[in-house]
Formats: sequence, C-alpha cells, structure tokens
Amino acid sequence: LEKFQYKTLEEIKALVESDMNEWNNRIQKRDGKSPMERWNESPEYDDFKTLGAVSNMKLFWEFRPKARIKSEKIASFDEAETYTYYQSGLPITFGQQTFNYEVLNDQGKVDLQFHGDSIGKKFKVKYDPENLDKDIIALYDAETERFVCF
Repeated sequence: LEKFQYKTLEEIKALVESDMNEWNNRIQKRDGKSPMERWNESPEYDDFKTLGAVSNMKLFWEFRPKARIKSEKIASFDEAETYTYYQSGLPITFGQQTFNYEVLNDQGKVDLQFHGDSIGKKFKVKYDPENLDKDIIALYDAETERFVCF
C-alpha cells in the first residue's frame, strides 16, 4: 500500500469498484455495446436469473401448511395444503385476505396455455415468508412433487 497514493483499504476498494463500473459500462467498438449490455442480453443471463430465483425459493421459501397444522416447524411437502387450480385461478388465503393467483407469461399477461392445461389440477404452494405482499408464489405438482412455475 505504501507505493500507492491510497492510504486505506476502503480507498482501494472504492477505486476498484469505480474502475469495474467504468469498464462494464464502456461502449466497445466491435459491436457498439458495453460488456454489461452484452451480459444482460445473453441467454446465459436469463438462465442465471432463473437459477437464482429457483435456488432462493427452494432454500428459503415455505410450503403453506394444512390449516389443521399449527406448529412453529416449517411444513414439509407432505404437510402442505393442496390447492385446486380453477377457471378463476388459484385462491389462497393468508390471514384474513384471499388472493387469487394466476400464472403470467413473459409479457405479464395470464399464461393462457398454462391456465387451460391446469384447471382442475392439484398444486402445493411455496411462498416467501419475508414478502408481506404475497405477490408471487411457487407451484409444485401435488402428485409428482416437482416445481412447476412461479
């Protein structure tokens, strides 16, 4: 550190962060895009985002327990409530409020293919206990125990 003009580790960290931001956002001649733009547009980035969301859900979210189970313990798949997907979606009650969930496509519209294929099917639900809005849930096939979608 003595041969550099920076005196503290924090100053060096700030410089490195600044240089990385500059590099990642600098437009390059070969395609007129920055490394950050290329990464955000790459299929690998979509896989990375999805993997992150799915891994987070599998690790930290909780199954909705059956109403008769009152415990501090987190419910297992077998202890989770089973929900039926209806024409109007999947109704789930948290506290005194009922939410009607529908699976959305990439454009934020109801996924009509999933909707049509899922009416009458049974699902188990995982939710993020830290998300008080309950605006997203994960659906698991009640028979195969496989993750289906958010």
